[in-house]
Amino acid sequence: SLPPIYVKIPATVTNNGGPTLSPTLEESGSLDIDIIGYINALKDNATITINENQNGTNYGDSSNFVTCYSEPTDPPHYELKLSNVIGYGILLVKGNLELGGGFTWHGLVLTSGELKLNGGAGGINVYGSIFSSNTIDVNGGLDLEYDSCEIENALINQPLKVIKWKEVY
Repeated sequence: SLPPIYVKIPATVTNNGGPTLSPTLEESGSLDIDIIGYINALKDNATITINENQNGTNYGDSSNFVTCYSEPTDPPHYELKLSNVIGYGILLVKGNLELGGGFTWHGLVLTSGELKLNGGAGGINVYGSIFSSNTIDVNGGLDLEYDSCEIENALINQPLKVIKWKEVY
C-alpha cells in the first residue's frame, strides 16, 4: 500500500477542499526520480499526441491502454488543461498540467512542470499514480488511489529496449 502522492523534500503538497487520498497521506523523502528522463524515454512510443487543451475527450479504454504525449507550446505558461477526460494508459506532459473536474485516469500521469488539480464538478479521479517535477496544487474534489494493477496495465505494452548486448560463441 503506497501513497498516491510522493514529493521530494523540500517540496510540499497543498491540499484544499478535502481531497480523498488512498492511503490517506502523501509521502516525502529524498528520492530523486528523473521524471523528464522517463518522459523522454516513453514519448517515442506515444500512440496519441495531444496538441491543445481538451474537454470531453476519451483516450483508450479498459481493454486498450494507450500512451498520450503533449508538449504544450503556448508561452509563457506551457500548460495543458484537461477537463472531463477519461483515459487509460500513460499520460506524458512535457510542461505544466492542469486537471479539471470530470478527469478520470487509469494508469500513470507524468508531468515535467507544475501540476494543478482543480477537482470541480465530477472531481478528479486517478487510479494508478501521478509524478510531477514541480509544485502540486490540490483543490476541490479529488480521489487519488495508488493502483499497481493499473500501472502494470499501462506499462505492459511498452516495447522492450536493449540495454546491453553480448554475443556468446
